[in-house]
Amino acid sequence: RLTEFERWLAALEPSMDLEPGYLQDLYHRNVHASKLDTITENPLAMAIIKFAKDNAASGWSGPPTELLKKLENIVGDKVSGRTRQWPQNPIAMSKRLKVIAGILEEQGVLIEFRHSTKRMIDVRYTPPKNG
Repeated sequence: RLTEFERWLAALEPSMDLEPGYLQDLYHRNVHASKLDTITENPLAMAIIKFAKDNAASGWSGPPTELLKKLENIVGDKVSGRTRQWPQNPIAMSKRLKVIAGILEEQGVLIEFRHSTKRMIDVRYTPPKNG
């Protein structure tokens, strides 16, 4: 459906005397902004973005329990202890991070889940291409 919509946008551009790709670019920017709006309402997403940016030079790697503690320090007790949106344990946090990983990646936050002798999470930040 999206591909078909983009074809319609491309077909409209000549009739509106617009440069090729102009409407598609606007559409992609709008989608990006919409996704950003979605994550700004998610305290876990905002905390992991801040954490990743704060550790951008070296990245971070560690167990989910440690990551949850670090994120709780960022948001404080007001959020971590009182909102239903905040994960109450490391397993819930890992599950929620997996759900929002794609949107986080668009914001430059790369999250990788590993299993060796114990569960590990890698967090890296690279500035996104479009912002």
